[in-house]
Amino acid sequence: MEAYEIYWHDKNGDDHLIGILPERRKKQERITLESVLGWGRKVVGDNTEVKDIFFTKVILEENMGAMSWSKSSGESKEAPRK
Repeated sequence: MEAYEIYWHDKNGDDHLIGILPERRKKQERITLESVLGWGRKVVGDNTEVKDIFFTKVILEENMGAMSWSKSSGESKEAPRK
């Protein structure tokens, strides 16, 4: 299963995991940079310190009842910097 690890980059240069969003949409055209980052912004809410949000696409694999994940083909997207 494809999923997105969504992070924010703070002013000190550190990255913080916001959450993991499993991809459930069947229509590929509905999966856009803005739709994935929009979920991260909803989780963060009105936190004015969170400006730079980015995500990495991962593949979730079932392994004997436990979930593990691995990075997919190095694909990573970043929000436009302000």
